[in-house]
Amino acid sequence: MPNIEVLTLSTNKIVSLEHISQCQSLTELYLRRNAIESLSELHHLKLLPRLRVLWLAENPCCGQDPLKYRLAVLRTLPQLHKLDNQAVTEDELAQALEEGEEIGAPPASLTDTNGVAEPQQEPALANPLPDIESDPLHYCMEETK
Repeated sequence: MPNIEVLTLSTNKIVSLEHISQCQSLTELYLRRNAIESLSELHHLKLLPRLRVLWLAENPCCGQDPLKYRLAVLRTLPQLHKLDNQAVTEDELAQALEEGEEIGAPPASLTDTNGVAEPQQEPALANPLPDIESDPLHYCMEETK
């Protein structure tokens, strides 16, 4: 994976960017419509010196305030030339370095899911067997004297 330059992973339920940090030649990364909850995942992308294009829109981490989100991403990854298909200006970068939220490292992952969200399992039923007494299709004839 160290020679990959462009990686498109949009719409894949990705939750972590940890393994992407191994793609040292990466210049463009497309991650739209995934399940990335926290901007702290961008910490893994700091290790990619050649990254110039990032498309992260439509992830939960983008939040409700597009300006706050954009400034935080650019403060963390000031080498970007394009974010979410929009060019980064010099003025915007200067503002991000001054006003953008500083993003810390994500918590260490406890399980290895390769960055993909685990499917939600149905909760187990407390009593998986049918209630025979209330089941109209199940009846029992008692012997009478």
